[in-house]
Amino acid sequence: MSLNILDKSILKTLKYRAIFSYPLTAIELYEFLITDELKKTVAKANFEKSLNKLISEGLIQRKDGYFYPSGGDFSFYIHQRKKREMYSRDKYRYINELLKGISKNKYIKFIGVTGSVAAGNAPDGDDIDLFIVCEENSVWICRFLVFLYLKLRFKLGKVCPNIFVSVANLSWKDKNVYTAHEVLLLKPVFNKDKTYEKFIQKNIWAFDYFANYPFEKIRMDYHIRKGAKKDDVSSRSLKFVNELLMNLQLMYMKRGRVMGEFRPDFIHFKKMDHQKQILDSYHSPR
Repeated sequence: MSLNILDKSILKTLKYRAIFSYPLTAIELYEFLITDELKKTVAKANFEKSLNKLISEGLIQRKDGYFYPSGGDFSFYIHQRKKREMYSRDKYRYINELLKGISKNKYIKFIGVTGSVAAGNAPDGDDIDLFIVCEENSVWICRFLVFLYLKLRFKLGKVCPNIFVSVANLSWKDKNVYTAHEVLLLKPVFNKDKTYEKFIQKNIWAFDYFANYPFEKIRMDYHIRKGAKKDDVSSRSLKFVNELLMNLQLMYMKRGRVMGEFRPDFIHFKKMDHQKQILDSYHSPR
């Protein structure tokens, strides 16, 4: 049996999603086809031909409109996926309502949902992970305000603001299939000054992994205008308060041995290294 590079791309895409117990529809398989080795978009006719070939040769299976690798019964996971999609939609609606109070803060430019909720794969009791973009020199100010807001609403634990970055630090450092998924699956809750579009532009490399993903799903109709020059005194004051709150929060966090990456313009809490575990499974020969 001879497999071409497109055949292998379909198989590795299904293998990757199987790590998450998440069978795909045909359109999802096409749009999230892993194309880093193809290095180009794939015509739908060629994709469908390759897909039918893999089904006829028994390398992939299809049931109720969902596709998954051969070698197991995915009936349970199809049922699970449908339930989790419902939970994820409910959680997304919930977080939209919850964050209306904090969305008016002038330092917060964007909040998006990441993780299992963004992927439509959240169990009922799963928390909601947030990605937050802040004005320059205000990352730790925003973290303090968001933490206080959620604490007062008794929502800490259910809602996890895991990542804070400044508008000057939008480029994702790690570039791989896992982070590319995270970039494209990110679900905006609110978006000021076209910050989401700027984030996508800074991480356009994600389309190297998913060249079939419809670019029109992400609006890019904005122009970067030169902003007004900031007052040096107020800018220095903001930076001072940001660094002060950073030091105070880091002192508090050290008591609980919190893991993550922390800089004046970047916060990333890491409960465990899911990325390494997932990539190791994806790259394993089996």
